[in-house]
Amino acid sequence: MIFDFIHDILYRKNGNLMTDEEKEKEFSPYVIQRYISMNTPEHATLVNKTSNQLHKTFTSKKMWYQFLLKILPRSKYKKIEYIKKNKNDDDIEEEVTDKKITELAKRYRLTKREVLYYINVLKLDINKIKID
Repeated sequence: MIFDFIHDILYRKNGNLMTDEEKEKEFSPYVIQRYISMNTPEHATLVNKTSNQLHKTFTSKKMWYQFLLKILPRSKYKKIEYIKKNKNDDDIEEEVTDKKITELAKRYRLTKREVLYYINVLKLDINKIKID
């Protein structure tokens, strides 16, 4: 149902989906604005400059829906690609650390939990440990 709201707000512009309380419960302003902002950079800017700034003034989900219908221009249909978070350096370091722990566990026939215990108790720097 979320995608019905998105299609109505961006493409159809009917404004007739918020007819009863059940549909109002299905409307999630955060999720809808997130998908709308992934449609185009212009939509992202418009959402950030308007509804994100005025969020305290909307007292109901119906107001959110009507506002987004009126403020966003009708668009040509295109598939919205969900933007995922890219792996950053911290994630890569965690992967390397996990690989080292796995390798140490295999080498010394220990569990990963035991390896982590020894690293913590002996205060070893995992980055200084070289794995061949």
